[in-house]
Amino acid sequence: MGKVARNSLKGYTYQQSVFILFLSIMDTERNITKIEVEALDTKNFDDIYFECISSGEQDGLSYRVQAKNYPDTSLEDIVISNNVMTIKGNNNRFVPTDNNILIINTTLIGTTDTFMGFPCTKLNNIIVIPLTPEQIANKMDNMFNTDARELQIIHKADDITENAKFVITINELPELIQISNDLENETILLRNVPDSFEHTITFIEGKPGVGKSHFVNEIYEKNPDAIVYRFWTGSQDPNKNKRIRFETFISEIGIKVYGSSKKVYIDELVNTYDAISDK
Repeated sequence: MGKVARNSLKGYTYQQSVFILFLSIMDTERNITKIEVEALDTKNFDDIYFECISSGEQDGLSYRVQAKNYPDTSLEDIVISNNVMTIKGNNNRFVPTDNNILIINTTLIGTTDTFMGFPCTKLNNIIVIPLTPEQIANKMDNMFNTDARELQIIHKADDITENAKFVITINELPELIQISNDLENETILLRNVPDSFEHTITFIEGKPGVGKSHFVNEIYEKNPDAIVYRFWTGSQDPNKNKRIRFETFISEIGIKVYGSSKKVYIDELVNTYDAISDK
């Protein structure tokens, strides 16, 4: 993976970069269901508002984010009094019962905990995440399975803010693009297929032209939850050379397993398969 975000995020405001980061988390982790920029229902920590699914670490909670581009800020520079957070003369009122997050561009704040994978600390129940633009770019460049998807999400964020839409749900993300597994020729059923297969890796072997690929189609019709990857669909396949690359195989399997564009690590993929097989 190249340093796409590091190059693409140049010129963005700090707040927009943080928005792009959370949109990337929505796309790769699939645990955020809604993001709103500049929330209109409140003036309390309104740079970003997001909602999470009802499972996992966040367990269906919603969060309010304030993003501050204040380099060289230490924890001592953040003063909280009477539900007002003051940083270098800038005031932001907050509701203590909200789940409030401060993301600030600094390297001078030590961390004692993590939140959604980010090192953080807590100050009067406010989650404080020190995060520089370079760290945002590095984080994003390690999220995605392809550079193309990363750029697609960055452009989607541009589209949202430039068109003053400000709200996006997970269902409005760009469709995941996979290379087709369809064969060039139509499948004709010639044999009986077992009603079920064990949850294992199954290899179909045989001489060229005996119908291996079509037999896989027949199996898949009875087992639609199965994951199929083809290294060959036909001599005219425009992705013929791309299919046989190992990184393409891992990337495509990752999309099929996780249903997202997050970067795939082989050990994690094997462990996920083992967990599924044990069920």
